[in-house]
Amino acid sequence: MKRLPSIVFVSLLQTLLKSFTILFFLLLPILFDEKIITAEQLGFIGAIFIVGLLVGGSLVTYKLHEVSKVLVLQLASVLLFLGTVLLFWLHDEVFLSLAYICVGVATGLGMSTVNALAAEFTVKGMRYKVLAKMAMVMDVMRIVYPFLSGLIYVATGLRGLILFALFTVAGFVAFTIFYKIRF
Repeated sequence: MKRLPSIVFVSLLQTLLKSFTILFFLLLPILFDEKIITAEQLGFIGAIFIVGLLVGGSLVTYKLHEVSKVLVLQLASVLLFLGTVLLFWLHDEVFLSLAYICVGVATGLGMSTVNALAAEFTVKGMRYKVLAKMAMVMDVMRIVYPFLSGLIYVATGLRGLILFALFTVAGFVAFTIFYKIRF
């Protein structure tokens, strides 16, 4: 029974990280629609976001055994916060690009680390069942989070959406601190 709370915790961490990729991808067409970015910038920023995801994931894949998982999660938290704060300067192409790079790398770092934690907190023979349950939680959040993001955008505009992203960062930081204390 001790492993169940750790898996629930890891599921929530993973859900928060997935939510960031969803939010940042949802933000691109909004920025395009509001004429903040052009079609070329949309493609470029989306591409650097994906490259950031790949770089972050690759760094963890090759160096995870050398670095504390808590340290990687803390670094991801800092990058998520920095990237989200940079969104307050949406009209500056450099800041916007840096925001997407930071969040891309952070999400890549975080997702790979959380996947490693999920493997640690499962036992052979039960791993597939546990990971399937985690995937179901994430699938539900992939529906709920964009819906909430859309409601917040309609009600408050871009500033409200950025504040919602900061709230999500705060949740990720809280779960990272909880992990450090509990596990």
